[in-house]
Amino acid sequence: MSLKSIPCIILSLTLSLVSNASIAESNKEKDFIAKKKDYEFLIGNWSCEWQKLDANGDVKNRANCQWDGRYTFNGNMVQDDFRMFNPQGDLVYAGTTLRSFSPQIEQWKHTYLAVMGGPSFEDFIGDKIDDEIHLSATRKSIDGQETFMKIRFHSINKNSFRWESHTSTDKKVWTLDSRIISNRR
Repeated sequence: MSLKSIPCIILSLTLSLVSNASIAESNKEKDFIAKKKDYEFLIGNWSCEWQKLDANGDVKNRANCQWDGRYTFNGNMVQDDFRMFNPQGDLVYAGTTLRSFSPQIEQWKHTYLAVMGGPSFEDFIGDKIDDEIHLSATRKSIDGQETFMKIRFHSINKNSFRWESHTSTDKKVWTLDSRIISNRR
């Protein structure tokens, strides 16, 4: 090999690396665009029934609610608002969630903030698994006690979906403590 061919070899290797990086970046962008559709089902307006369950899984409380989802930040984030009403129709609980896919960790990050009905701020992380969305979070009480949460969206179709909340204090025994049955308005 002559010294004259070394710049050509370096140029060829550089172009190959740039090309491979461009392909990888292009694939990552396609994956990101596809992931943004994970919450497409939530976009719109929903009438819901929230159910609080006892230790046996029986419904001990229920309330009518509304869930409204929309894209924000040029379609890169989903924001949804949740409202719960008492039997007289008065608003008794409300909160909002911001959902954004993080390409760095290749998972969804969520922040929930209750704006009425009790202070609550929770960060969730999760992903789509098959036809369901699975999220997890750790909630700390004022006294420092940790409660672990798992949220599951399932039975998703164009006009309905279900939401479930499981809690645990040790990540070994999980209890289904509430669910929401949603139908498109």
